[in-house]
Amino acid sequence: MKTTIIILTILLYSFTAQAGDWTRKDTYFEAAALATIALDYSQTKGMVSKGFMIDGRPYEEHNPIMGSRPSSQTVDLYFASVAVAHVAVAYLLPQKWRRWFQAGTIVLELGVVAGNYSAGLGFGF
Repeated sequence: MKTTIIILTILLYSFTAQAGDWTRKDTYFEAAALATIALDYSQTKGMVSKGFMIDGRPYEEHNPIMGSRPSSQTVDLYFASVAVAHVAVAYLLPQKWRRWFQAGTIVLELGVVAGNYSAGLGFGF
């Protein structure tokens, strides 16, 4: 996980150095989006490590791309891909759409994280 965070940080800064219209605020929004993605990742990894049992109840992943019972490797690959793709898309979007994309991701991921938390999934890397 630490390696993933380091790689994503390097990618984020390398993309921002190239983006002519990228602002400091864009960097803050992108960091917040990546942080919410990381929280979701943490919860999903916790679900996998607990054998899809949360507080004695069976639990399934609801993301159809990963499937209902993804392996740890599938979760790692999925979230690393999502994070890299998010940075790339944010970089490529015109300034007026970039903030909507970033804010939308933050809101969506916070909803997912809150739902996971209320179902009994905590946090932990």
